[in-house]
Amino acid sequence: MPRARVSLLLLLAVCCAHPAVAPAPAGPAVARFTVSGGPPEGMQKRLASMQPDSSRCALMAQFTGEARPRDGMLEVLLTSGSVAITRSNDKRWDDLHLRVLLSSRSSTLGAVGDGTRVVLTPTVDSAGPSVTTWQSSDTIRLLFPWQRTLAQRWLVFSVGYHSITHDGRFTECETQAGNARLSFDADTVAP
Repeated sequence: MPRARVSLLLLLAVCCAHPAVAPAPAGPAVARFTVSGGPPEGMQKRLASMQPDSSRCALMAQFTGEARPRDGMLEVLLTSGSVAITRSNDKRWDDLHLRVLLSSRSSTLGAVGDGTRVVLTPTVDSAGPSVTTWQSSDTIRLLFPWQRTLAQRWLVFSVGYHSITHDGRFTECETQAGNARLSFDADTVAP
């Protein structure tokens, strides 16, 4: 009888046990970032007098956003941004664009492909110094192919300025605006 009593107690324990509470599913992994780039020390004073050509340009830029792996893609949301870059005053046309690369290094060396390019509009030419500016609080959405890996990944930002002068000469400059190491929230799991 003691054996039957033990069996009955085990059966009651199994049947009456409180169900285990499953942990709440983790949300999607998120990497938040702010990228800031600016001219070297002392460049702010020279920014107003500098005339850009195809070999140089001075830049101040900031982008804030977040990245999420989702369905084999990396979704990058730029939630705000601003750019100021030296410009050509002798122009009949110009444009400002952002290039974002997904790289295994904090430079373009480990990047796959040419990245994603976005034309930044509208731009404003300053009245004083030779600067073209852009600012937005609208969200820009970018997608990159994504595979889970233990290797570190970076978003590398560069800004380019192109112009055509009144005499038909094409000038351009592109400069790195900064990079963001993708560090996903530690308490979440990538899908």
